[in-house]
Amino acid sequence: MAVPKIIHYCWFGEKEFPALGRRCLASWKKYLPDYRIVLWNERNFDLSAFRFTREAAAMKKWAFVSDFLRLYALYHQGGIYLDSDVEVLKPLDGFLRHRAFTGFERPGCPVTGIMGAEAGHPWIKGLLDDYVRKRFVDENGVPDLTPNTVPITRDLQERYGVLLNNRKQFLDDGLCIYPQEIFCPLTLKGENYGKNFAGAFTVHWFAGSWRPPGARLLSGLGRVLRKIHLYDVARRIVRGKDA
Repeated sequence: MAVPKIIHYCWFGEKEFPALGRRCLASWKKYLPDYRIVLWNERNFDLSAFRFTREAAAMKKWAFVSDFLRLYALYHQGGIYLDSDVEVLKPLDGFLRHRAFTGFERPGCPVTGIMGAEAGHPWIKGLLDDYVRKRFVDENGVPDLTPNTVPITRDLQERYGVLLNNRKQFLDDGLCIYPQEIFCPLTLKGENYGKNFAGAFTVHWFAGSWRPPGARLLSGLGRVLRKIHLYDVARRIVRGKDA
């Protein structure tokens, strides 16, 4: 079995789809013309079906709903999940030979806004089972805002023995992890990991819909501010505003 030519993405909350998302979607159609593109939203998924999605949706934490949905879609249909702010730069057909794949977001974090898997893959099943069991809101009404990279990284370490060294790794169950420059050459702070994107197949622009408004603004301005050495000053100002 191989990864099928299906692209999954999520857009919940009935907000207007942003310009960056439209640009990224256009890149998928350009470089993946024979892939079926599936949008997941309130119209084709029952948010009340699982406790985690029901609680996250009630608080309008749509990015956390998508954390669940990407696993649900990959487990049941297989394919490639892309965050809506991931731009495709080259065809992805060469990765379909794996039973599952993803790549480092940064050294120490071996997962990013692109994940691929065949339907029913055990890596995805284990992650989905964890989300089915967990709650988004605890008994005190406090939401769990832990980014999904944390439990996925922990799972990759515990079940697959991944090394957090930002190197290509072939793991059990046909799972392959790629270095950062392949799928995520831009860091969360807006820094280019390499000198250019020549070796990259995708770039994650980190729109960060789950983050506070000030943090999203900082992410967008980061690349410009660094060039004039004002990034750290702006970060202190924005963090003070979001506190």
